[in-house]
Amino acid sequence: MLRSTLVLFDLDDTLLVTDARILLRDPDTDEVVHRLPTDEYRDWKKAGRTRGFKLDFVEFTSVEEVTKSFLSAKPGPGLDILRDAVGEAEIGILTARSSELAVEAALPKFLAKQGIDITIDPDLIFAVHDPKYPFPGSMTDSERKLQIILQLIDGKVFDHVFLIDDDPVHKQVIDSHCKKNKIQNVHVYSV
Repeated sequence: MLRSTLVLFDLDDTLLVTDARILLRDPDTDEVVHRLPTDEYRDWKKAGRTRGFKLDFVEFTSVEEVTKSFLSAKPGPGLDILRDAVGEAEIGILTARSSELAVEAALPKFLAKQGIDITIDPDLIFAVHDPKYPFPGSMTDSERKLQIILQLIDGKVFDHVFLIDDDPVHKQVIDSHCKKNKIQNVHVYSV
């Protein structure tokens, strides 16, 4: 049976702002050379500055590290939208993180700390870099998020999907695809 509306929320810099960093290690010594927040990492990667380093995402994959960073996180700009959506639509998570298990374990603690008492169905938590997804390594985060949304729409799981995300590139890529393919039941909002 088709469910009506799903509101998907990005995590980092949308629902919460953590101090989690991507670690750039020296490939020979394994010493941490740089600790980059996600937005700075994106810029470095785009400029090719991460080449030559060993990338370490432990602060985004380890259940203990993720829980620790979520408990010390600040509310993000999408949190009020989440509050408004509770009870109005099904809620899900669509993040570029790489561990659905870590998100599933840590997010309820953060939400409870914010006074939000909801349970998000684990089947509606999507971490697009989780090894369970067979996406090609060359696929961007935006393209991965688009593929998850299309699976939900094409698979007739939901008739409307909304994505709340801080990254305007995700909005641009998903909106462009939907316009080109006349998909009218997917909406992306940047916060």
